[in-house]
Amino acid sequence: MVAALTALLLAACAGRAADLHAESAASPAATSADEAVRAAVEATGAIYAGDCAATRSPDDIGKVCARLIGSRGAMRAYLIGRTFSEFSTWVFVEETPAGWQVVGTAPLNFHAPQLEIPWPR
Repeated sequence: MVAALTALLLAACAGRAADLHAESAASPAATSADEAVRAAVEATGAIYAGDCAATRSPDDIGKVCARLIGSRGAMRAYLIGRTFSEFSTWVFVEETPAGWQVVGTAPLNFHAPQLEIPWPR
């Protein structure tokens, strides 16, 4: 499961959208939205620093941080990226009866005229 999630997240970072709906049903649920984002980041081998606003230099240099951008129902949209740098990837988590699960990722479109959240289906 971790290898499959890692492959999907790496594909998203490489510029292709990934739909993790099938994976999320099999992956263990987290107790919070932040813990679900942490699991997605750490599945790629990166170190999660938490909320970007709370990161501090030099302790968090080279880690990946997240920022909550929006919510729709039980789903939350986060942007993640290297600390003190640009965001690169959307991570979508959803609260289910079992807990929080990653339900999708997508690369950030740097060429879009405005920031639009690419909500999963």
